[in-house]
Amino acid sequence: MRISHLDGSDRRSLGEWLQSSSVVLPGLLLVVLIVGATWFSNAQGVEDIATQGTIGLRAESALSASATVRNRVALANVISQAASTGSAEQADVDVAVARAREAAAELERRIAALRSIEGAEGAVPEATFSQFLTSTASVLDRLAAGETAPAGALIIDDLESTYPALAERLAVAREGVLADIEVARDSAGRVASAARIVVAFLLPFASVLAYRTAVRRSHRRRQLRDALEHERALVLARDELIANLSHELRTPLTGIVGFAQTAAMDPQLDAAELREMSGVIASEANELSRMVDDLITAARDDQDSLSIRLEPIDPVTELDTVLLASKLADQKVRTDLQPVLLVADRLRLRQIMRNLVSNAIKHGGPDVAVVGVVDGATYQIVVSDDGDGVPEQLADRMFQRFIHQGDAPITVGSVGLGLSIARRLADLMGGSMIYRRESGRTEFVLRLATAQTPRS
Repeated sequence: MRISHLDGSDRRSLGEWLQSSSVVLPGLLLVVLIVGATWFSNAQGVEDIATQGTIGLRAESALSASATVRNRVALANVISQAASTGSAEQADVDVAVARAREAAAELERRIAALRSIEGAEGAVPEATFSQFLTSTASVLDRLAAGETAPAGALIIDDLESTYPALAERLAVAREGVLADIEVARDSAGRVASAARIVVAFLLPFASVLAYRTAVRRSHRRRQLRDALEHERALVLARDELIANLSHELRTPLTGIVGFAQTAAMDPQLDAAELREMSGVIASEANELSRMVDDLITAARDDQDSLSIRLEPIDPVTELDTVLLASKLADQKVRTDLQPVLLVADRLRLRQIMRNLVSNAIKHGGPDVAVVGVVDGATYQIVVSDDGDGVPEQLADRMFQRFIHQGDAPITVGSVGLGLSIARRLADLMGGSMIYRRESGRTEFVLRLATAQTPRS
């Protein structure tokens, strides 16, 4: 119907609508502009947060990778030192060096990924990163060539001086973006709140849609923060593990080097003093060998390359071999083993008994005993002491790897692998191991199958 054909009342209604539209339409347009502006502003804020979060994640990832490189170089050096004393094989050194090189390559990839983000090109100066990689490569080349002493000197003089600079720059990049995320989050939150108020009053549908979008964005921000916190926790855990490992391995090394130098340089020492020092050196070397064996065994077990060779074994002979270092150090251990042949792997049986006896001597009471008796078709070896035992709250978890109480391991002087390795080896040999408290004594009970009836 054309307007010219409208009657008077229709023309008045149309005129009133047009008059009211001159007020309503600009108002609606203003609302749409406000909603659009707030929506765009909030979206831009979330995009900025996402970019900063990505920088933070990649900085944290690079920081983690640098710590891994440092730790693997340190572990390769320790295994190389063990190989120089015959406690490890050159193949183990080669594996450790290869893993350290892989970690260095991964660090280089993560640094490149960080620098590829707009605004993060200068997060890590090229000179700082290149110096750390050069130092790492030099140490690994020397370790691969069997030059243990020069490699150790490079770690102390070069690598350990370049790592803090690299870690500091990465930490600064990480913490800086975290602060930016908090500022952007607050700003985006205020804009989102204003938009929700406007939309809630004027456009209910838009309000619901904006709220739903805000919830999703809030969830994404939480995921970014959680990812950053998780990565930081992993870095702290790795740093704590390598710190404990370095400390525990350094303790026997310090004793060996100190007493050996004293014995070599002091011509006034008499035979008794030399025997005492030799006993301490033998005891500390035995501890160092035990810890390195546990680390190598754990690595092989993780790679499913741990081999077991079962054969008839005399436990009395193997225990005498294990206790040789303890006798040289004048550490008393009572023994009473019924002679019988076991079905076991000779080296793994020694490793289990050495771990259990060392644990009892270092952390138990003064009365340490090893008793072996035939029990049906099995042979039971009980290593006991009159100490206080393991706290009740940790007894159920004591055979897990790296179990700590607070900031310290259950057994101070241990890398946290001995008991878990002992039980794992017992299982692989078809036996078992348990912990118990009997008549005020701490007992670790190893059961293995016998190869024959007891000898008379």
